[in-house]
Amino acid sequence: MKSINLSNIMCSLIVGVAVIIGAIILQYPSSITDTKMVNSEEVTQMNPLMTVKETAEYLNLT
Repeated sequence: MKSINLSNIMCSLIVGVAVIIGAIILQYPSSITDTKMVNSEEVTQMNPLMTVKETAEYLNLT
């Protein structure tokens, strides 16, 4: 009976720590993930990796 109580306490501690860490991550998302703003000019200059024809050939659809 004592081992069941000990495992319950350990599980509760793990869940508690996970909730606290999750709350911290949600409170300060910009400090954890560094997001960059992209200029619209840079987006228009990007080319696709494959054309539709190349993709169809790659997937054996032709």
